[in-house]
Amino acid sequence: MPSILFKSTCLRNLLLVSSFCFISINVFSQLERNVVIGGGLVATNNIPFNGNADYGWTSMIFGSAGFHGSDLIIKIGFYVNNSPVNYTMQNQRIWMRQTAATDYTSANYSGTAGFTKVYDGPITYNGSGWAMITLQTPFAYNNSSNLEVLCENGDGSNAAGFPQFRYTDVGANRVVRNFNNGASMNTGPGIIVTARPNTKFVFPTPTNINCSTNTPATDLCSAAPQISNLNGYCGNTKGSYTVSASDPSGVSFCGNLENTSWLKFIASETTAKLNIIVDNCSDNNGIQMRIYETPNCGTGTFTPKSNCWSPSFVQPGIVEATGLTPGNTYYLMIDGYAGDQCDYTIYINSGVQVALNGTYSKTDISCQGVNDGLISVYPIGGVKPYKNFTLSGTSSSSNITGVFAGLAAGVYSVTIEDNNGATYTINNITI
Repeated sequence: MPSILFKSTCLRNLLLVSSFCFISINVFSQLERNVVIGGGLVATNNIPFNGNADYGWTSMIFGSAGFHGSDLIIKIGFYVNNSPVNYTMQNQRIWMRQTAATDYTSANYSGTAGFTKVYDGPITYNGSGWAMITLQTPFAYNNSSNLEVLCENGDGSNAAGFPQFRYTDVGANRVVRNFNNGASMNTGPGIIVTARPNTKFVFPTPTNINCSTNTPATDLCSAAPQISNLNGYCGNTKGSYTVSASDPSGVSFCGNLENTSWLKFIASETTAKLNIIVDNCSDNNGIQMRIYETPNCGTGTFTPKSNCWSPSFVQPGIVEATGLTPGNTYYLMIDGYAGDQCDYTIYINSGVQVALNGTYSKTDISCQGVNDGLISVYPIGGVKPYKNFTLSGTSSSSNITGVFAGLAAGVYSVTIEDNNGATYTINNITI
C-alpha cells in the first residue's frame, strides 16, 4: 500500500500515513517525574519557536537549583497559551549543554559546538497546555552545572494559527532570540531578553518503585525502620503521626513540627543526596525533611547532618547531608508542613546504599525489515564502574556502554553487571 499524504488548508500541517514506516520514538520503561520552571501567565509567539517567522532560534539558560538534583532529561515541554489546531512546524531542533554561565553577556548566536542535539524533527501543536517533546537523545544532566537549551526553527515557512507560549520574566539576561523570513536561518546577533518560556523537564524515576511493599516510617525515632533501598521509597505524612511521640526535645529544625515520622539508612559515602517528589497534598503546603545523627534517639543527642528542607509549598527538592561516615546509620525525619498530609517518593542521587537496578530507552525501527533499532540502558545503584552490559533475545552482544544499535525488530533483555559482579536484568524490551 503506498503512502498517502493528507494536506490541510494550512500548508504547514502535513500528516503522513503509511502501512510500512513509522516515526521512531523513545519509550521509557518507568514512571516519570517532572520539574516545571516558570509560572508566568502572559504569552508570546517569539520564544522558543516562532511560527510567525520562516526561521529562528532561541537560546536559554536554566540555573541548576531549579532541577533539585534531577539527572537524565527524557522530555521537554513548553506551555501553549492559545489553541492551535494540528499546527505542525517542520525541521525543529533542540540542543542542550551544561554551562557555567548564569546569564548572557552577548547577543551572538552561540553555534552548536559543545551542545548535544536531543531532538530533530517536526513538532505539532494541538490545543492549549503543555506541548511535550520526547527527546530522541536523552540528555545526561550532571546535577551541578547550569543548563543551556538552544531551540532552532528550520521550517522555512510561516502561516496563521501559530502557538503562543507562556513565559516568565526572570529579571536577568537568560534568553537570546532571533527570527527572520528568507532563504535560511539568520545566525547573526539576536536580542537579549529577560522573558523565558515556562518549561517542563521530564526525568525517569527508578524502576523499582512499589509503594505497596514499603515498610512505613514510624512515629518514634527509636523504632525507625532501616530501609535497605531508599531508591524509590514511597511514604506519606498521614495524620496519625504525632509530634508528641516523634519529637524528643533537642531536635534542631527550621520550622514547627506537626506530624513527624522517621526512617533510618546506612551511608555509603561521606555525602548523601536524597531527591524528593511530593504529591497529593491535602493543604498544598508540602513537606519538610532533615537528616540527623543520633546514638540512641535520646534527648539532646540529635546532630543535624543535612540542610533543613522546608519550602512551605508543594515542589520537588533535595536533602543533602555532609560529613557522614560510610557504614554508619543516620535518621531521616519527615514532617508535613503545618501538618499537611502528602504523598512523597524518595530516590537516591548519591551516598546511600542502593541495590543494582536500571532503566532503558528505546528507538523502534524506522521501517519493516530495516535493522536500525536502538536500546540504551541506564544503570542505577550497585557499585561503579559497571563492568558489562549483555544483550540477549532476537540477537545478542555485549559491551561496556549499555548502548545497542542496529537492532532488528524483536524482543530483547539486557543484563547489567556492576563492579562487584552483581547483576540486574531488564526483560521484555520490544523493538
